[in-house]
Amino acid sequence: MSQLPTSHLYPTSQLVHLYSTGRSQSSQFLSNRPSSSSQLTAAPLPSPSPSPQPITSQLVNDTMVADPLFTVPLLLTPEGSDPALLCYEVHGQAGYHYNLVSDTCVSVNAFYVEQGSLNVIGTIGIRAVNDAGSCVEVSVNLTSECMPYVNGQPSLQYSAHGIAVSKFRQKVRVAVPNCKVQSLVMWVTCAAYSSYQTLQFTVTRGLNLSPTSHGLIGQFWSVPVTRQLYQDPAQPAEAEFQRYLLTVYHPDAAVPRSFFAAHYSQTWDRTPTPCYYAGSSQGGLEGPSHDSVIEGRYSDYQVSALESTLFKYSKFNKTMCVT
Repeated sequence: MSQLPTSHLYPTSQLVHLYSTGRSQSSQFLSNRPSSSSQLTAAPLPSPSPSPQPITSQLVNDTMVADPLFTVPLLLTPEGSDPALLCYEVHGQAGYHYNLVSDTCVSVNAFYVEQGSLNVIGTIGIRAVNDAGSCVEVSVNLTSECMPYVNGQPSLQYSAHGIAVSKFRQKVRVAVPNCKVQSLVMWVTCAAYSSYQTLQFTVTRGLNLSPTSHGLIGQFWSVPVTRQLYQDPAQPAEAEFQRYLLTVYHPDAAVPRSFFAAHYSQTWDRTPTPCYYAGSSQGGLEGPSHDSVIEGRYSDYQVSALESTLFKYSKFNKTMCVT
């Protein structure tokens, strides 16, 4: 079984953590990683695939995770490709808010805090439109023993006009309509590791997210992605991973973006599901080729407050809140 990476495709990623080891800090990759970024240009780079044909199928796995090691499902084309995930990380800056998911009637932000040498998610804020046309704010804070707050009030249980919030020990379930019949289901988990705590945000039923949704994790939902095998001459043939060029075709992007990713047989928490590990510690690339994993830079996703919905790629329609 392939070893999990202890750093990413490029050696400048300083914060990489593994669940099974308490996520100890490391700056090392595999011993067969190229020793310099210049080696990545030793062979001609493949050109991105042409725009794929329209896709009619949906993702089989619609679970997205952020904590801030991100895991999102990929809709690989052509149809029938094996299910796969994208593993990347955005550690942001402590004391700032960043958008995770932005869609027509729901917005999810994360407030980053510093714990030791790490930046982790300390608060999750959700702003959603209910079936009565009102905007409802739900938040979970790491320091409040995972107590959910609805419109500023602590609420172990809440259910009204299509929005439901329930607390289960160290987990909070939040379901919102997103202006559709089927609910968008999200979980916030208060996770504790050997040296720090963090909030883990998970979308467990994202079927009503739009393909045009955005945010640090929302931008990959049901968006066509093509892959091309890339053989780096500097990488030994017996290497324990393969490198691919992934190309993302977000419907609102003027042009597709492409980036390299290393293919492994496990996710961050060692779930035996193939995952493409890509990018730097801020979802970008320091290498010489192609684009960042996320659209733009991580700072483009910064919002002014936990309840704010405004940022460069925002999709939230505030006019839907009529009352």
